[in-house]
Amino acid sequence: MRIYASLEPKALETAALVASRLGLDVGPRGGLEENDRTGLGFVAAEKLNKRMRRFFEEPSRPVIGEETAQAALARFEAALAPLAAEANAGSGSVAVVTHGTVLTLLVAKYNPVIPFNFWESLALPSCVRLDCASFKLAGPVRNWRADLYLPPRASQVADSSPTTSTRLPMVRLASTRCRPQSLCTWPPSTTSPTMSLTRLAPAVGWTVTAR
Repeated sequence: MRIYASLEPKALETAALVASRLGLDVGPRGGLEENDRTGLGFVAAEKLNKRMRRFFEEPSRPVIGEETAQAALARFEAALAPLAAEANAGSGSVAVVTHGTVLTLLVAKYNPVIPFNFWESLALPSCVRLDCASFKLAGPVRNWRADLYLPPRASQVADSSPTTSTRLPMVRLASTRCRPQSLCTWPPSTTSPTMSLTRLAPAVGWTVTAR
């Protein structure tokens, strides 16, 4: 099994964290990135939610940035096609580290979900299992919870309550709304407003080793 990731640094860093725990290679792939949000900058949460709702409801219009929902989905599906074919012809599974909006577009196309509600339910990060042939949901969405990584006393209390969240193989996270802290010095990190616009050139697969 191999982990594929979009060319955005935050996706590559997340893939590196998982790969370091599982001893897998990471394959950067173009086309798996978030929708093009050129010119968006920082937007207040309430305003962003309104625009995101419009983005899903008006898929032919460039509501956010310069890429429509239709164009983003077409690009994302084209990038996923060879990965799904690889899984169907081989081990039957493949892991892809991508982004919430394009993932929501794919899930909503093949499953009876309301796009905005599904997008809003996702955490940073979330794990979504899909059938490689049909893209139907193959299990519940697993959301990462910050309180699972608090000191023992707090985490013991948190673990006693029912949750759909799970302990993903992360080792160091900055906060619930912050990017993961990478185990390696590459790829570089960014916290600028144009984080989703940053792209790294496609490269051969690389292996991450935990320190």
